[in-house]
Amino acid sequence: MDRRPFTIVARMRSRTWSLAASALLAIGVLGTLWWASQRSPGPSQAAFARAMATARVERRPVVEERVVLTGEIQAVRALKIVVPRTESWQVAIKWLAEDGAEVKAGDPIVELDNSSLATAIEGKRLGVQEAQIALETREHALSAQRQKKQLEVERARLEVDKAQLDAAVPQELRSRREWHEMQSTMQEKEVALKVAQKQLAQADVADRAEIANLRLALEKAQRELATAEASLQGLSARAPRDGVVIIESYFQRWLEDRKYQIGDVVYPGLVVASMPDLSEMEVVAWLPDVDDGKVAQGMPARCVLDTYPERAFSGRVAAVGVVAQQQADSSSFRVRVALDKAAPALMRPGMSVRVEVARRTWHDALVLPRGAIAWEKGQAHVLTADGHTRTLQLAGCTPTECVVEQGAEEGTRVRL
Repeated sequence: MDRRPFTIVARMRSRTWSLAASALLAIGVLGTLWWASQRSPGPSQAAFARAMATARVERRPVVEERVVLTGEIQAVRALKIVVPRTESWQVAIKWLAEDGAEVKAGDPIVELDNSSLATAIEGKRLGVQEAQIALETREHALSAQRQKKQLEVERARLEVDKAQLDAAVPQELRSRREWHEMQSTMQEKEVALKVAQKQLAQADVADRAEIANLRLALEKAQRELATAEASLQGLSARAPRDGVVIIESYFQRWLEDRKYQIGDVVYPGLVVASMPDLSEMEVVAWLPDVDDGKVAQGMPARCVLDTYPERAFSGRVAAVGVVAQQQADSSSFRVRVALDKAAPALMRPGMSVRVEVARRTWHDALVLPRGAIAWEKGQAHVLTADGHTRTLQLAGCTPTECVVEQGAEEGTRVRL
């Protein structure tokens, strides 16, 4: 006889009894929990429940919100080393001091390539000499020409005097034709004298103009030589005082953002290096455009150097840019933070800084959790632990708590 059907039935009965036992056990546990919940809580349980259901009004400082920015240290004042103007317009950096190096007055900072300028100076010196020689040569030539014309004027004047003497003989002593010839000769000599005098005067004017032009050419050549020599001296910049040298950033078609290096080509007017005044420092930070309006002038700030995270420096927002500037793949507003006190031994321009701007701070405030406040028609209310309702006047709120101006005292317990 096949006994497999009986075995299957036995197994099904065993599983049914197991499920029934589990259900009875669950019902028993739930009944126990319900019975325990109906019992009055003990003293310790009641105190715990009251502590969880109420909060105490405290007196302590509160910061409404901190806006965190990133920025860097900058000097308020700095001596700038600028590339001078040269005829070649562009010039290469021949030598450069190390970024952040401490220098003494008179130490070299930047040496620019002066080979082309030195060659140009030699040409300008030769040009000055040529202009000087041309001026002197022309002055001598014009002087000789003037003497010749002056001599012609004197001869014409002698001829006039002689003709006047001949014409002064009375008509009765000469024939009529001879007397008229003498009169005509005198008039011709007088006209010749006037012509010679006029030519001398015109020559004087022309000579003075020519000499003036030659002198202007000489002065121009001398100025160009002096400018070139001054530019040659400017190609070697030296420290005017003791301090720290900061090498400026080099931008080339927006593809590179690094410090200047030896061999870089620079142009007149570019700032290659600077010597900051470390006694007065500030922080330049950037506020994302999505946070526009969260930072305003006069807000207190806490600045922490990334290099020295254990040191914090206080300051205030001095200015906030009104136009957003493009920074990498986003736009930001420039924020300038004035430090209350600088630390020249620690701070260097270019150091990265974390800036925490406190939008509003209460140094001595009554504080209660925001979850204890109920709002009705725009008015804040709280329910004290003894069941009384109080109307509050709030100074402001953070996401988790509120500052009370009126309506509650320190130590008052309110229900959450």
